Amino acid sequence: IHIGGGFMSKAVDEKAINAVAAMVTREKPDLVIATGDIAFPSPSAGTINNHSGAKAFANLMESLGVYWTVTFGNHDAESTVDGYSKESLSEYMDSCDAKYLLYDSGYIDTNNNRYGNFSISVLNHNGTKMLGAIILMDGGAYNSSISSYDSITKGQISWYESEIDALDARYRGEGT
Repeated sequence: IHIGGGFMSKAVDEKAINAVAAMVTREKPDLVIATGDIAFPSPSAGTINNHSGAKAFANLMESLGVYWTVTFGNHDAESTVDGYSKESLSEYMDSCDAKYLLYDSGYIDTNNNRYGNFSISVLNHNGTKMLGAIILMDGGAYNSSISSYDSITKGQISWYESEIDALDARYRGEGT
């Protein structure tokens, strides 16, 4: 979505927010997942404050009344324009007063700056049978000094394996 959140990106941000609002209103999903880059603060946007983009997205989703969550991507706390760290963004998502937000800081790999690795269990109508799971992982960042994107870490892979085992044990015998 790349919400700049600054005075110079106001028109572009408004177009992005309106596009998301139109899609959600038209499609009426049960859950919206923003898979990284809700915020893209940059000097060209007129800010390096990534909280403003995250807050704009949160306000939009709450106003639409649909369940939503995020996982972080390469621009949410890009090192060259970082107003707030991914840790700070994760703390904001964990603590913001959002009725429809399903975010969880989950597994945190502070050595690799990865926050918000968590799962959402998809259950049947009465909550007794797991039909599937959505696994969300922080995709890392873009390191402009070496012109390279991050990838999923070994720690995240180990967490994923443990999470799948835990979900399997929790719902074993329930048809998963």
